[in-house]
Amino acid sequence: MFRSTLLFLTFVLVSVVSVSAQGAVVSITAKKVLVSKRAANGSEQKVPAVEFTVTTDKRYQARALEPVLYVGKVSITQYRFGDTDYKLIFTCFEPDKLEDDVPMLVGYPSDLRDPFRPGLSRDPSDKALRFRLSMIEPL
Repeated sequence: MFRSTLLFLTFVLVSVVSVSAQGAVVSITAKKVLVSKRAANGSEQKVPAVEFTVTTDKRYQARALEPVLYVGKVSITQYRFGDTDYKLIFTCFEPDKLEDDVPMLVGYPSDLRDPFRPGLSRDPSDKALRFRLSMIEPL
């Protein structure tokens, strides 16, 4: 009984710490890029993409699940760290699926099963960050 209670409390504490350590998004910028992508036949080719640079006020912490950038209905999972631990650069390989004037946020799949459901702090009716196609810097 004691051991299972202790394990449960440890799990709750770790969950609370990892959620609070995520930090607030300070800025998100977007630019068009050409990136190398491996084709089905194994050759590499340059394809158009959009890179989103997400800057926060706290360092990104290592977690079991990878962060996801949600831009409206598009979930972007391909990312790398920027020049600091405060920046992540997400690459969207399907820029034609991006819609104009939609909410965007960074989250973890375990935290946000439906990232734009009512009641969430980044609800579209709230003052969520908004993505506009005009934000994308050209090549």
